[in-house]
Amino acid sequence: MPDPLVAGHNYFPQPFPPRFLAKAKKMFLVNDPVFRKGVGYIIDASRMKNSGGGSRLEVVLNFIKCIELISKSVGIPKIKDKKTGKMREPYTSDLFELAGKKLRVKAKNRKFAKEAWNVRNHSDVAHQSVWEWRAFPVSSVQLDEVANDYLLKYLKWITSKI
Repeated sequence: MPDPLVAGHNYFPQPFPPRFLAKAKKMFLVNDPVFRKGVGYIIDASRMKNSGGGSRLEVVLNFIKCIELISKSVGIPKIKDKKTGKMREPYTSDLFELAGKKLRVKAKNRKFAKEAWNVRNHSDVAHQSVWEWRAFPVSSVQLDEVANDYLLKYLKWITSKI
């Protein structure tokens, strides 16, 4: 019998938690394109993170893209600009906050998503070279939790509308 930890991977995983398979089947019966694309972003990021096949930057960007996709699809109305007084589309960082409130995402997760977007946007992380990823100050582990929180709350939100 082979050693269970070959190349750092556990080939003898623990059994699934109770009701996991029933919940997983129910989730994948949802035919919402935004949900499916969000799951795809999270799966890609998780594969890259766990296998070491992708850079940390790619992992972080996939998680942020998932949050952005969900936030834009929730349908936030225009907001009043504080400077001009005119109605405008919310900025993406504001969109994370507004969509998070609408989906009932935890306040700390909304705040972290907004901070991650600001770092990504203002530091131009999406266009950095592979060698500069160490300068990106956002935890991919915490961003993984936040992206999953947005995705699960989105799933709950769309299934409650049906």
